[in-house]
Amino acid sequence: MTGPGEVKRVPLRIKLPFATADEFITRYGANVAAGGLFVATRSTRPEGTPVSFELVLADGTRLMRGEGAVQKVVPEAEPGRAGMLVRFTRIDAQTKALLDRVLAARAGVPAPQDPPLEPSPPLPPPAPLPAPERAGAAFTPVELPATSPSGLRSVAALPPTSSHSGVSGLGKTPPLGARPVTGSTAAFTSEPTKTPALGTRGPGGGYAPSPSPVPSSTPPLPPRGTASIATAVPSSTPPLPPRGSTPGPAPAPERTPPLPAPPTPAVEPLVTPALPVRAVAPPPSRPTVPTEPGLPMATVSVPAGEEIVLGIDLGTTTCRVAVFVDGAPRLVPITSERGIALPSVVAFDKVRQKLLVGSPARRYAVDFPDQSAVGFKRLIGRRARSKKVQELAKRFAYPIVADPEGDAGVELGGHVFGIPELSAQLLLELKNAAQEYVGKTVNRAVLCVPAWCNDYQRGAVLEAGRRAGLSVMRVLNEPSAVALAFGHGKGLARKRVLVYDLGGGTFDASVVEITGDDIEVVSTGGDAFLGGLDFDYRLAEALVGAMPERPRERLIQSRMGVERVRDACENAKIALSERELAQVNVPFATTDDAGNPMDLKSDVRRDFLEQNTSDLVERTVLVTRVVLEAARLSPQALDEVLVVGGQSRAPAVRRALEAFLGKPVRTDVDAQGAVALGAAVLGRSLVQQERGRKGALLSEVLSAPIGIAVRGGGIRRVLERNTRLPADKTLAVPVKQGQPTRIAVFQGTAEQAEDNEYLGALQLVGDRTGDVEVRFAVSPDGRLALSATAPGGKPCDAAFTTADASDAVRTALLAEAPLPFQEPEAGGTKGLLGGFKRLFNR
Repeated sequence: MTGPGEVKRVPLRIKLPFATADEFITRYGANVAAGGLFVATRSTRPEGTPVSFELVLADGTRLMRGEGAVQKVVPEAEPGRAGMLVRFTRIDAQTKALLDRVLAARAGVPAPQDPPLEPSPPLPPPAPLPAPERAGAAFTPVELPATSPSGLRSVAALPPTSSHSGVSGLGKTPPLGARPVTGSTAAFTSEPTKTPALGTRGPGGGYAPSPSPVPSSTPPLPPRGTASIATAVPSSTPPLPPRGSTPGPAPAPERTPPLPAPPTPAVEPLVTPALPVRAVAPPPSRPTVPTEPGLPMATVSVPAGEEIVLGIDLGTTTCRVAVFVDGAPRLVPITSERGIALPSVVAFDKVRQKLLVGSPARRYAVDFPDQSAVGFKRLIGRRARSKKVQELAKRFAYPIVADPEGDAGVELGGHVFGIPELSAQLLLELKNAAQEYVGKTVNRAVLCVPAWCNDYQRGAVLEAGRRAGLSVMRVLNEPSAVALAFGHGKGLARKRVLVYDLGGGTFDASVVEITGDDIEVVSTGGDAFLGGLDFDYRLAEALVGAMPERPRERLIQSRMGVERVRDACENAKIALSERELAQVNVPFATTDDAGNPMDLKSDVRRDFLEQNTSDLVERTVLVTRVVLEAARLSPQALDEVLVVGGQSRAPAVRRALEAFLGKPVRTDVDAQGAVALGAAVLGRSLVQQERGRKGALLSEVLSAPIGIAVRGGGIRRVLERNTRLPADKTLAVPVKQGQPTRIAVFQGTAEQAEDNEYLGALQLVGDRTGDVEVRFAVSPDGRLALSATAPGGKPCDAAFTTADASDAVRTALLAEAPLPFQEPEAGGTKGLLGGFKRLFNR
């Protein structure tokens, strides 16, 4: 909310299709001058409208930022030529430096001749502004000169930007759990500033929603990221004069032909069902692609009658979908994303009362992290009361609450969303993109999960698929999908392969034997809470630990501020996979003791990142060692090492793995697309097998033991880890005639029942006293089914309840466990394997 004397500005955020600043200067520099720039958009503002603007590159890196006013509106005389000329009133130091580069690059190049601008009335200088509301460096005021003799209002040249005063220092370790900092010092600027906002930003950064929308007389801004920048000034608008030039009639040189305007990405967020959002029925999907005449033109050619099965990688940070067409698996382009990856982010727009999915949600999360679910895959199928979920809740910027089933859910906009509901929104986006790609309706899919996922988590993934209108043919382990993608069509003769999958939120390692297109998993394991997100937070903790104590404490208290730092650290971490040096720049990260804004700025070297994350890398090596020991293999017995997952691209990860194995890793595998590609291969094979043809065969193993609680709180394992699937085993349980007997079922490697994942409670009622045979059957994709047989071979009355149990109910279940505790077999918990079993159940 703006205060007395403050100017309410319209925010304008523009994502450019350029990868670097040099590309921007080359392709667009002719439309930028010292005093302003031309913005191509159909949603123009009236002349004189105060605006704030921010231009970012394709990867989100900020390029220009400042305040200005609309000086000239250009109507859409021809497609792609509508827009407005924005005159600068304030810009930050980074923008000024870029303008200097633009003018230097354009020196001596004649500007195209266009009709002169109409004179516009001078705007009053901006009032002094207090605390900042938008991220960015401090603005430099610009004095606008009087009207020029020619009658044109000139665009002012900008005075030099004053230098920033830096404050640096080391503080004590912050509550974020920051590690000791070595080799890097964060710098903070404390120059007061003020920028326009969607609402008001507190000291920790971020926006509070505006109390009222933009007045109806002003056309609404397009969705974030949809505005495009023209690559040539429209014919009715002259280019702005270079700095220091005298306004007046321009010569008539030969016109420079305009470059084609970049396409405007289409952003079409999904609308949620009527509120309240929490409902048992699946959320409505957008209309599917029609199969009758009028079908949109497909990108690929699919023969009539050929069934398409989606291969879907529902990742922690990004999702992908692939289809098998023209004899090979292909990743599907997602039109709204202008790429093949969908960010795994779902946000709730409280103003429009709808869900945002993918990139629109990710952009929304910058300002409203408490309304944006990021990294929620880590919560799928987990009980809200579990210790791990409670630990995660301290890191996530959004509230984690219990849904009606007692599972972890997310509260957005005052409504509780189950994790399957949010996952279904991502699946809908992927499904619609695939339908557009193949030009037909697609309802069948293979969904991928980390190998460590237990029965209940796999059920939650299946529920997400059902809500998205998908018939899930198989739940496939991600390492197995990678092996399928690698071996497809190669005709390999029994290759023993290690799949090392370090993604955004999870880690898996599996030993797989590939023979032709057939896959046999030998051993698998992983860490459910180890991935790229942890590397991001570790770097953020290190940089926050370098702040002065009081500003650091203010930042830590702001979830929004912490999330902005983490987001900047993620970008730097990705850059450090290719470069030795990257910058973390978080404008207005916090405030000093006087209330002035402080920027977090630091040049981070790759070795600094590696020092602060070395233990995370070592954890992956340790899990890999355990997986090999479980398979009774030495590293020398491996034929290939496949490294996939976004975080696996870090040089330190590959160095550590190669040092442990003593052999190089494969770098020709699609690190981020292999999971979806392998799922598409399996989907094709399943269809072929339905039609009596030969397809790829897949043999999985059980990722974690399944057992029941025994008296004293221990656990008796029924099915051990790495048991070949499908599998079944029976267990004799004593019952008394007419008295119900309850058994708590858990999955995990811990010795105490409560330290494992609770799957549910089985209640038996026997018609006579004796032993009931309880059958534990696990399907090829890791799903558990329970049944019971009474003495004499008759079916027993049995009911399995999967809803979470309260502390009192769990205590009662453990107290009345029908079986006594048994000492584990000799050697069962000895050695390296036993010592680190807990790693597989984190």
